[in-house]
Amino acid sequence: MSQKMPLSDVEDDTFSARTVEVKLNQIEDQTEIIEDTENNDKSAAPRHLRFRDKEFILRPSLLTERFERGPAGIIYNFFFALLLLSTIATLFKDFYEHGNPLYHFWLIVWNFEQLPITLTAWLAMFLSTILFTYYGMRFWSRIGCAKLTLFNQSPFLFAYIGYIIALFYYSLKFVFMWKLNCACSFIITCENTRFAMKVHSFVRENFCKGRRKKMNVANNRGEQKTPIDAEYDMPTLEQFIYFMFCPAFLYRDTYPRSTTREWRVVGKHLVHCLCSIYLTNLAFIHLVRPNFEQMTYEEGVPWQQLVYSIFPSIVPGAICMVALFFGLLHSWLNMFSEAMLFGDRRFYANWWNSRNMAEYYRNWNLVVHDWLYTYVYRDIALLIGSRNGLNVAQIMVFFFSAAFHEYWFGVSLRLFYPVMFTLYFVLGGIFFFVSRLIREPYIWNIAMWFNLLIGTGMFFAAYAPEWSGEGRTYYDVLGIKLHPDTCGSSESFLELKKAYDVLRRPFDRALYDKQLISQHSRTSRYEQYSASRMHSQMHERNTYGYSQQHHHDFYGENWEKYWYRHYGNSGQTSTFQEEKRRKELLQRWNKVIAIIFCFLMSYHFLSLYIIRKKRQYINSLVASDEIAKSYLRQPGYKDKAFDEDEVKHIGKILRKNIDEAKHQRKEVLDTASGINTDVWMDTVTEPVDFNSLPKIAEKHHYFDKAIPRTPWPSSHS
Repeated sequence: MSQKMPLSDVEDDTFSARTVEVKLNQIEDQTEIIEDTENNDKSAAPRHLRFRDKEFILRPSLLTERFERGPAGIIYNFFFALLLLSTIATLFKDFYEHGNPLYHFWLIVWNFEQLPITLTAWLAMFLSTILFTYYGMRFWSRIGCAKLTLFNQSPFLFAYIGYIIALFYYSLKFVFMWKLNCACSFIITCENTRFAMKVHSFVRENFCKGRRKKMNVANNRGEQKTPIDAEYDMPTLEQFIYFMFCPAFLYRDTYPRSTTREWRVVGKHLVHCLCSIYLTNLAFIHLVRPNFEQMTYEEGVPWQQLVYSIFPSIVPGAICMVALFFGLLHSWLNMFSEAMLFGDRRFYANWWNSRNMAEYYRNWNLVVHDWLYTYVYRDIALLIGSRNGLNVAQIMVFFFSAAFHEYWFGVSLRLFYPVMFTLYFVLGGIFFFVSRLIREPYIWNIAMWFNLLIGTGMFFAAYAPEWSGEGRTYYDVLGIKLHPDTCGSSESFLELKKAYDVLRRPFDRALYDKQLISQHSRTSRYEQYSASRMHSQMHERNTYGYSQQHHHDFYGENWEKYWYRHYGNSGQTSTFQEEKRRKELLQRWNKVIAIIFCFLMSYHFLSLYIIRKKRQYINSLVASDEIAKSYLRQPGYKDKAFDEDEVKHIGKILRKNIDEAKHQRKEVLDTASGINTDVWMDTVTEPVDFNSLPKIAEKHHYFDKAIPRTPWPSSHS
């Protein structure tokens, strides 16, 4: 019987391939934890927890590989054809029913109508990270301190915690002050979370560098400081900005970079993101809204109907889940990776074929998982220690994930309805432990998809009735009350429909406004805020959205009485003035932001165009050895006879330098001889002194002994 080598013997050679393989296998099989088993008596030996560090390597996304080499392209074509057919059907339906084939875009317009002011808030959050985080860290590292303690560093610790709190507080205050709609609110909440996670990673990864810097400053106090002491190894601003935009939550000074950038690929991923948004819009309009707007929320919805509504919600839930995965985790992150030459694009793994629930949670979003593993799971496990620490750390990871998911949806929908938290933390946690009991892979895969589909159905079935019930307009409620199925008479319902049709048609609505103003002179000063327009705005904003409290109070009142009370009085109310000022300010901000955005985009594309034309021109010159020939056209060389092989050798040297510059992705290549791309461009256009050419030739040894050498001319020739 062969005797297995104990792990202690294998670990003698730390860097052997066998040792590395054993450790990697233990990391995968034992929940990424290596246990020190030098003593075979496990009950007596203490457990030593060692965790892996994230390593960024050059690799494409999994779907990119499957699209290029695999059957995934067929699935992509299927969904694209399905989206195209749904679009054609929707355009035809809108043109037939509303006279406008683009009518179904109202939900997208409503969600993103405040995008310019939202981008302003995003820019303020981003600039705050540079001002308070980056420069704050540099300022902290330059304050000398021989020994760091919690007491003498407590002011900086409180300042850091205060900044994180302020980042969330002021961004949320902005959301509620400007009354942002769902999508814009979701942008702010997700981005302040993303900024907080990146800031924490930057501070954690550079804390040791700052500590060494502080000690170095304290030890060299009063002595002359060298440039190395002044800067030490703190990150540059360029590194910080790159980290804030790259699709990674773990800070590194350098990341693996791809060698080429294709803007066509960037545009393709952007189109995929827009198509995902459009697909979600179609799912809500055709599958979600019709199912829940028919419920009589005023009289109460029976629980049997709510339970049944879970199953029709599974299809739109699955569509939205696929759109979220493909649009955000694949297309959006790959778009930024391609634009920023970010090499490690494994943002997810094959979560659809996971072996257990833990593997699914890990593979669904590797970017967030790496952050949670590094700064939550590992820290808590090391703080507590032993196997209990691992269990507590695992529970805390679930809790943080569930809490922030609930935070995003709760703020965006303006509902404190912890369905997401319950689905993610409670039911998801139970299924997490149950999944460990399932041994058969195909049974587990069926159970996983059952859990995902029923979970998305429960999500829509819980939030959609709450949202639709809050979003009833006056005519929606009145239409339900006067419907023939409710009151048995159709005359009142037809009169209501006629009034509603007048208000929703632009021409009839304008005629109605003129008649209303001529009859009631008191409203002439508020022509731009006519009754029909106010109703139209409230209807568009609340048919599928949250409503204001005063709108709830208005449900049982007469519209004309409501208009006179709020907008027909002799003096404007404070609410009216505030709303008017807010809209005017929003319009001005939209214009300013649009102008700045157009200017920046024009400048950016113009710069890219100039750089591209310059590189094309240089490449054409290099390809035809024009740069080498330009050396020989200068005074002192043009009368000399140079062999063709010598010219090719000179061009070969220059081409080699240019290829190295492209490979290293540098705008300027500084070599020992001082040659760079700008000099090459000037060489073709303006005469320069080339007396240093013999030194260049000798340094590169480009003359072959078999080639007859031509004497170099002196400076007097």
